[in-house]
Amino acid sequence: MRPDRGSEPQGITVLFDGYWWVDGPTANRTVQRDLITSWIAAHPEDDVVLAVRRGHDLSAAGALPENVRVVETRLWPHAISNALELPGLARKAGADVIVAHNFAPLAGRSLVFVHDLLFEDHPEWFSKAERLYFALMPLSLPFADVVVTSTQTEARRMERLHPALAPVRAVGLAVPQNLAQADSRRPQDDLQVGEFVLCVGRLNARKNLETVIRGVALAASVHAGSPLVVVGSAEHSGVGSDLSEEFTDLRDAGVVRFLGRVDDAGLRWLYENARVTVYLSRDEGFGLPPIEARTFGSPVIASDIPVLRETLGNGARFVNPRSASDLASALDDRVDSADMPGQGPDALGYSWPETVAKLRAALPWGRIRASRSSAEPRRVLYYRVHDQTYPRNRLVREHLEQRPVTVRVVEKSARSGKLHRMAHDLGRLFRHARGADIIVVAEMSLTHVPFAWLASRLVGARLVVDGFVGLYETAIGDWQLASTRSFRARRLALQDWLAIQAADVFLTDTRLRADLIRARKRSRGPVESLPVGAPSWARTVEVPRAMGPLRVLYYGNYIPLHGLDLVVDALVLACQERDMSVTFIGSGDLRADIERRVSEEGLAGRVLFADPVPEDELFSRISDHDVVLGIFGGSAKAQSVIANKVWQGLACERLVITQRSEALEELRGLTDGHLIETDPGSPRSLADALLDADPVSGDGETTARLAGYVEAEFDRVVDMVLEQDGVPRD
Repeated sequence: MRPDRGSEPQGITVLFDGYWWVDGPTANRTVQRDLITSWIAAHPEDDVVLAVRRGHDLSAAGALPENVRVVETRLWPHAISNALELPGLARKAGADVIVAHNFAPLAGRSLVFVHDLLFEDHPEWFSKAERLYFALMPLSLPFADVVVTSTQTEARRMERLHPALAPVRAVGLAVPQNLAQADSRRPQDDLQVGEFVLCVGRLNARKNLETVIRGVALAASVHAGSPLVVVGSAEHSGVGSDLSEEFTDLRDAGVVRFLGRVDDAGLRWLYENARVTVYLSRDEGFGLPPIEARTFGSPVIASDIPVLRETLGNGARFVNPRSASDLASALDDRVDSADMPGQGPDALGYSWPETVAKLRAALPWGRIRASRSSAEPRRVLYYRVHDQTYPRNRLVREHLEQRPVTVRVVEKSARSGKLHRMAHDLGRLFRHARGADIIVVAEMSLTHVPFAWLASRLVGARLVVDGFVGLYETAIGDWQLASTRSFRARRLALQDWLAIQAADVFLTDTRLRADLIRARKRSRGPVESLPVGAPSWARTVEVPRAMGPLRVLYYGNYIPLHGLDLVVDALVLACQERDMSVTFIGSGDLRADIERRVSEEGLAGRVLFADPVPEDELFSRISDHDVVLGIFGGSAKAQSVIANKVWQGLACERLVITQRSEALEELRGLTDGHLIETDPGSPRSLADALLDADPVSGDGETTARLAGYVEAEFDRVVDMVLEQDGVPRD
């Protein structure tokens, strides 16, 4: 928590917490606006980014300073937004540091201005809901590099309550600029100059209004002709004041008048023309009203408490805040402003330029300089990889590692028991996410995206989700494991949707699928297509064609996606007219049904069934055949994907027969006659394709074109992801 020392870089990018820029507690809103506008005026060389709440009308807060970039937050309340959103927004904006209010971001370089921790010393002044919410404040503050507050008194309180925060710096506050610049205007016509006592503040127990009213009742100098005028509201005020029946009598007699909230012009007139301003607060973090009163010439009677002794010095008459008689005596003594030093603008030493100077000096300059000079590569956490040799995640990692990037792989847990695996996966996710710039959720891990999203927001990392295999389309569309109207179907569809919404970048496997997601799911971030491509072993090798039957190969799982019943129907037709031998390689629940059908249709002598083979053996199997079969299922997924075996068969320059779909458009110009498409759902069309199949020799050109296309697409997408994170390509 100790601020860094050393020279300051010229011109930095600062992300300011503007959660209350448009609406919220007056003190929070005023401090945010005046601090930021004063910062811009004092340091025009800085690039200022303002994080405001989504949907707020910025014009309601007046004109934004020039050259301010605005970004939007979505989360509520303020504590959650600061903790989870500001780190990511800062990263996207290229911010050197975050300046936040009350609640710290959980990642990144940050300075947090805390108004006060009064709720911990005096919980009785706050509602239960307020105490529960404010309790998040000290829990978040250890994540900040620097914590500041407005006074030395409050800094000492914070260090006493939370020693780990030390040193807490005091940077001061100042009179709100709108108030200082307002044209004075009488708020009510019957108020007489110098003939009223003013009390300004929220109407809550801490402001001690009941003691003020009891003191007024005892003071001979306060009466209907020289009343007490109370300005303030109960909004955002905590536990209210316990006003007695005596107050009602005084109000009815005109001795106490409530004006409620008044505008800046009216408040300035009241300060300038009050006989005296009374501020009998029980405790404060700073306490602006007496500073405002002294600025505009009003004498002040204030509580004799440490914080007001610090801020007002000798510029007030101090009384015991628990004693109504002490207040009455001070009121009847006719306190004179001339007897109090510190009258007029800035006379007490508080100004926004001074506050900004102290605040900027307290920034974590060491970390800012280190981040600017660091040559360390970006760090990518590749989460829940089920198999590091699987072509898709291997290609992504290879392309990442060609850039100034280090990749840490967290493999899917192999522990026994679903809960044990989940706990093991999540433990490693949150442990290794710390320090990551990008978190990539590997294919087939969509159920873990919400946890990865949380981890990414906690550390300020970008979240990339590989949505290669959708949950709904597989379980409901392919396997038909439940009705489309069932709870399970709705849950899976929701999980798919949440994965898309959570991702800063969502990856799929074909251009068609990317277009469909953009159109239907309304993704929050970019949706990009990463083609499946072929592994390095899939290459052209000239194998002399043997004389004899057409050699046909099917490999893959026995699942509905592949449309194996249609394949058998087509083989029945084709084998009547052409001699062919067929090999089925794979496993799955439907294998027994397919074997039974093959036997019943009299194809047993032509079809060989084999168990799955290692990937390095697939090349020889493909090379030994003339035709590779693709997919022929009737689901929406079957119409939008390009299967692994289609890529692999084409890369080996074998004839590939698969059903026609829009997804194949991206391959049609690359295959040089090796791709044959059939009518969807038609065994006759597949049979005709097999009858017409004329095996061709490969020359390596199709293999090279496919590899070049995949390389270019991976380059494009990986570069896009990294450039958004500020990583240029070498």
